[in-house]
Amino acid sequence: MFFEETMLSEYVHEFLKTGILAGGTISLFFSLIFWGIALTRIFSQPKKRLKQYVMEEDRLTILRRENTTFRIAEPFVRDLITAPWNKNQIKLNHISEQLTLLHTSVPWKPEEFVAVKQAESILLGTILGMVFWNTFNPIAGGITGFLCGFGYYFVMLSDLKDRYKKRLHELRTILPFVVDLMAMTRGAGASFTESLESAALENSGHPISDELNHVIMQLKHGVTQQKSLEDLAERVRLDEFNEVVFAINKADELGTPIAFALSELAGQMRLRRQQLGEKASEEAEVKLTGPVMLIVVACMIIAVAPFLLPVVLGNSPLMF
Repeated sequence: MFFEETMLSEYVHEFLKTGILAGGTISLFFSLIFWGIALTRIFSQPKKRLKQYVMEEDRLTILRRENTTFRIAEPFVRDLITAPWNKNQIKLNHISEQLTLLHTSVPWKPEEFVAVKQAESILLGTILGMVFWNTFNPIAGGITGFLCGFGYYFVMLSDLKDRYKKRLHELRTILPFVVDLMAMTRGAGASFTESLESAALENSGHPISDELNHVIMQLKHGVTQQKSLEDLAERVRLDEFNEVVFAINKADELGTPIAFALSELAGQMRLRRQQLGEKASEEAEVKLTGPVMLIVVACMIIAVAPFLLPVVLGNSPLMF
């Protein structure tokens, strides 16, 4: 009986060992095929595109200079752009909004950003997978490569989304003070462009300064005030910015003093911010009630336990 169990155990062990080696060999085979095709695309010349424009060539030149992955693997990245899983237009629109607001130094298009991060995740997953393959076994290598590749890709997209939300919060927080400053400078006789320049200079280093400088640049290049402000509202996509743009354009259209309109709007925005702060503090108080009660109960148990335990266990000195 023992001999039969030993033979069965050895048979199972050999079967599993053969299956692991076969699976690893198959995975390695397909990995080599994939990277053979990928490397062929990476080191080939980029596709010639018809109707090249100077500005597009400038953008691509900056993109190649600022991003190493795109510069080395541009043909492979372009193949990933056209992949079926990168055709989700809603997702690409969200990423486009995030990249536009963040004013990244790299002039990304959303599909290029996604494809580059996918290429980097494939490279990272393959490298780590091969390391764990050689260090442990094919299964560990495959699982590690898969998880690290997908994890890197989703972490990059999550980081972009977090930076976008942080920037929106910073813009929403500072906007009432900027509107108030613009109202004062306009009331002192400054032009609209000068009031924007004063606000941008006063908040230098803050995200609002980038947005105001963008509007100033558009105005200096001949874009109308209404169009430049509408572009600002389109980039930021916050209700508060929409209100400011609407108030300025409406005051300009009706001939109402912009300083008065901005002053009234700044007061309303400060009041709304105060109300939101009070609401947040009340919500925080409600959320803290549960943990505080648990701490109080725990403290009471610790204080009363030395007296209750002897009674419960029947060893109380009070019992006769």
